[in-house]
Amino acid sequence: MNKDLKIALVSDAHSYWMEENDGLITNWTVRFSWEVTKVAEDYCSEIMLLTTSSSYNAFNSESIHVLENERFLYNNLPQSSQTHWWLAENDIINYLDEFQPDIVSIPTIWAPNASIAQLWAKNNNIPLVATIHSHPWLLVRHTLWEMWYDTETVEKISKKVKRKIQTISNDINTIIVRSSISLDQLQEWWLNWNYKVLRWWIDKTVYRPCFNDFEKISLREKYNLNLESKLILFVWRFCPAKESDSILLILEKLREIDDSIELVVVGNNTHYESSLESLKLKWVNFVGELWKNETSEVIRSTDFWIAPSEEETFGQAIAEMMSSWLTCAVPKNWWHRDFANETNSLLLDTFNVNDSESWVSSIYETLLDADKREWISLMARKSIWDINDSYEDFIKIHRKTYEDSLLINNDTPISKAW
Repeated sequence: MNKDLKIALVSDAHSYWMEENDGLITNWTVRFSWEVTKVAEDYCSEIMLLTTSSSYNAFNSESIHVLENERFLYNNLPQSSQTHWWLAENDIINYLDEFQPDIVSIPTIWAPNASIAQLWAKNNNIPLVATIHSHPWLLVRHTLWEMWYDTETVEKISKKVKRKIQTISNDINTIIVRSSISLDQLQEWWLNWNYKVLRWWIDKTVYRPCFNDFEKISLREKYNLNLESKLILFVWRFCPAKESDSILLILEKLREIDDSIELVVVGNNTHYESSLESLKLKWVNFVGELWKNETSEVIRSTDFWIAPSEEETFGQAIAEMMSSWLTCAVPKNWWHRDFANETNSLLLDTFNVNDSESWVSSIYETLLDADKREWISLMARKSIWDINDSYEDFIKIHRKTYEDSLLINNDTPISKAW
């Protein structure tokens, strides 16, 4: 195979962690972009990943260029706790001008660094592929929510941004989406590109159930978790965009019934920096950012997982929990419908802070019913085995997409491109 092919990836993921903590990767965007990079390394002569996140230094790859960044302020709005809005415009343009890739690949659309890459590709007639793990509409909406804007203002700004996205995104050759639900959502925006659906694979040897009670006890001891408590887990950035305040409310209500229930959080918790110590003194165990294998160990040591957020475009974390034989409480009608159902999950109505009782009572009832949890967990793991695309599928889809994009833009014979 001819490997004279150069691909540039541009990522908007950003980490809060200081340099001494780099390498502990729970942020899914970081993991996702790195996997796309690894895929491209299999069949490219050169691959470059441009990012403003020092988290990528953990992968110790010469392909990665971590750029100096400035805060991107959308419509001059104030800074928020959001992690997406970081910008390195001149560096990105300069790197792309020098590198002269055959294809540009981005992990989302509309986010600042990706938008710079989109415009550069358009101006230089370079094929552009987007492997979307998060919808632009959701990026904008939960960024504004974290700035404490009211719902009416959020919706008004989102509509303006939607029109802008439609304008700048007409030149994308292909969008690879995470689920059929994602596909339907984007098509509702009248964004009728060439789509491919790729459900993310789950490493089922890593995300697995405990072999026995001894393993579970050992893992709790390893991560300083209470051996006697009922542990409810959350894995993601712990921030308002992920409904962290709702999770804390649910736990408070549960502890009014049973004070042996505690929360375990794996992921960034910077949003709660000022109240971190008081939360720790109560019933929240902040484990921090972890590598994949360590994250899977914490998952196996807990009893239940909750995610009231409706801001996820596939629910990678949910699928990993289900593969680990963990019962998941999630909203009924959102992005994980490709694989979560009434049999393999605890599906609940959209969480309402003024009426939390349905979530609290359903979770507590299921926590007490070991047989019910075991059955749900069994069905959950079976579902993930049934729907799971493989890593080989991930490679094939990206390679075919890049190949087709070259043909569309340049009429390049396949034998020459590869």
